Amino acid sequence: MRMLLVAVLGLAGCTRADPGNGEQYFGPNDRANECWNANTSDIPTSTLGRRIVACDRSHEYETYHVGEIDPTADEGTAITAAAQLCAQEADKLLGAPYLTGRVELRWYPDTKTINGKPHRWIACVVAETRSMAKKLVVARTSSLRGVLAQSGPMTIQCVNRVSDGDTLIDFTYLPNCGDPHSGEFVGLARLEDTDGHPPATRDELRASGTRACGATVSGYLGVPEGRVPGELMPLWASPTAEEIQRGFRSVRCFVAVRGDKHLTRMIKGIGTEPLILT
Repeated sequence: MRMLLVAVLGLAGCTRADPGNGEQYFGPNDRANECWNANTSDIPTSTLGRRIVACDRSHEYETYHVGEIDPTADEGTAITAAAQLCAQEADKLLGAPYLTGRVELRWYPDTKTINGKPHRWIACVVAETRSMAKKLVVARTSSLRGVLAQSGPMTIQCVNRVSDGDTLIDFTYLPNCGDPHSGEFVGLARLEDTDGHPPATRDELRASGTRACGATVSGYLGVPEGRVPGELMPLWASPTAEEIQRGFRSVRCFVAVRGDKHLTRMIKGIGTEPLILT
């Protein structure tokens, strides 16, 4: 499942008036620590037209970092630099790896020529979401700064999986693990090389994900590796082959109930105790 929304790098920027002194401002359109709402109900393709509000007012998105990258870099290099920059800064903002939280990262380019010199900025944006794949954004009235520093409501814990036959489509996040749920987030693992190279094909990704999450799931349950109860199965959400080439190797690992049954309590450390399913 894709972890980052890659924007089109050719997006042009515009100068804007600096609200501080009324003089024309020749920098990036976006500024860090801005909270805003999109001008569309769909996933915004740019930050132009956004409605900036105070972060204690209802908002959907938060620009947490604006950084400049090499304006002469080719598109592939620029995409890699932007994605890595925003991921690193997100971990700092949130207080833990962003992949452990109910958040979605986006980034938006802004290019200008100032005094004959090209500039390329990247605005890193984060939003709270209700699900992993559909990226249903949740309006907030506070910043996301530090929300993952300790385990809490923004940490992924219990989930319901959404499937089409045998195909996993999405995980929806649940606020209360006491409610019936079909799966639990067990942690992050790292995808290792396959035959000396990063996994690239569908089969290689599947095999690498199985190896990566097997030990993580067993450790979460408190059972020997390979001894996961038959009613349960490991699932994972991995970066795409393209993202792996950019250096992203972390995979989200889950344990889920087979079939249509649900758990009624968290099963972390359950060991050999019988499962209570509904």
